[in-house]
Amino acid sequence: MSKQNKRNKMSGLRLKGGIYQIQKRCKHLEGGWLRESTKTSCRSEAESYLIRRLAEIEEAAGRAKENVYLFEEAGLRYLEDIAHKPSAEKMAEHLDQLLPFIGDLPLEQIHEGTIRPFVNHELARGLFPKSINNVIGLAATVLNRTSRVWRNDDGTPLVGDYEQPVYHWKHAKR
Repeated sequence: MSKQNKRNKMSGLRLKGGIYQIQKRCKHLEGGWLRESTKTSCRSEAESYLIRRLAEIEEAAGRAKENVYLFEEAGLRYLEDIAHKPSAEKMAEHLDQLLPFIGDLPLEQIHEGTIRPFVNHELARGLFPKSINNVIGLAATVLNRTSRVWRNDDGTPLVGDYEQPVYHWKHAKR
């Protein structure tokens, strides 16, 4: 095989049963290894998937190091805390409604303005303000826990003091 036909192969991919599996050292993971399936039999797709996963893991590690938490992470932690309660399933539904709008935002960036697109979307769908307020109440509860209950390893709150988001309906589009 000539040098021109050889192409550089990314390390950490193994073909098992026709599907590429990732087995790669990763300093950002506990245990130091990334082991998972790429769910594809195409080498180039598997490499793209591996690159994407490594970038995601590195980004998450950077956020954790800087004590930056996303609303999605806090929301999932809240669901774990209330899993034993009968209302946990309903709270999970509310969280599913809210995550597309603010799930990828750092907790410090959540305020009335970031919740407004969610409110406008739900009003356009025909939901009543009471139903929307229930979801906003969940967001407020999660934010309260991040600033008052949950702590970092050094004992500081996940988020400093914040003002609870109160939605003023005069801003809503009808």
